[in-house]
Amino acid sequence: SLLDELTGLPNRRSFRYFIDRMFEGAAVQGTSFSVLMIDLDFFKEYNDTYGHGIGDEALAAVARGIESAVEHTADIAARWGGEEFIYAAFGKGIPEIRAVAETIQSRVTGLAIPHDRGTAAKIVTVSIGSSTVTLRDRGDVSRCIDQADKAMYQAKAGGRSQIVLFVEQV
Repeated sequence: SLLDELTGLPNRRSFRYFIDRMFEGAAVQGTSFSVLMIDLDFFKEYNDTYGHGIGDEALAAVARGIESAVEHTADIAARWGGEEFIYAAFGKGIPEIRAVAETIQSRVTGLAIPHDRGTAAKIVTVSIGSSTVTLRDRGDVSRCIDQADKAMYQAKAGGRSQIVLFVEQV
């Protein structure tokens, strides 16, 4: 199966196929590749408060908000696992992927899904980590994902409901 049953988004396997197809069918070396790692804030507390059925509805609604930001055939939004999503784009640089992150964040908060135990807000919010690399080989894809994941954890540590761009420490 290539789709996540709950959200209807592509799953991790589908994400990997997408990356493979992009490397096989297009000249992606030398182009920018950007990743957003997106995680729902305080989702365990959400499920504990409202129940897993309502939590599933919230995940599906957030997934639709994320998917609605896909603008091009070189972009993909997928469920990464649990309450974590990934958005990847070939050919988008830092300003463009930042705009996508802001759109996703706005669409999720615009859903106004109540979350009484969220401390970032009293609605469901997301923390987003972003990374952009210039592709030289497939290993850069993994590096970009890892960097976006680290940035997402920085967003969570910094108070949640925010976007953090990965910056390599020298």
